[in-house]
Amino acid sequence: MSLRAVPLSGVTDGSGTLTVEASLGGPGRALAVDLSRSTHGATIDITITCEYPSGATRTLFAEVNTNTNDFHQIMLPVQDEAGVDVANTESPNLAPPIVSGQLKLVVTGADNNEQLNIAVIVEF
Repeated sequence: MSLRAVPLSGVTDGSGTLTVEASLGGPGRALAVDLSRSTHGATIDITITCEYPSGATRTLFAEVNTNTNDFHQIMLPVQDEAGVDVANTESPNLAPPIVSGQLKLVVTGADNNEQLNIAVIVEF
């Protein structure tokens, strides 16, 4: 197994939004999100999803009104065979999610032309 930082970086447009997609090239486990901002003016909303080859989508990370550089471990409820979250959301029913296909970042509410450096740490 090896770790790789999958970059989801870019510059926001005139309305303070940014959408970035990155292909994973194979299945892995999403372990963490690393967020770095060039400015800290506006608070931003961040959503990172995985779009699986089957067409299914799962939210890996969502944060509202953040205004700092952050590093977050990703732990989501384990799912059963039907893709339904296990009811008990305490350890050991939380785990890094399996990802494949592509990751998608959506940022809203940022400053115009703000550089955002975001990476998802994936174990392959």
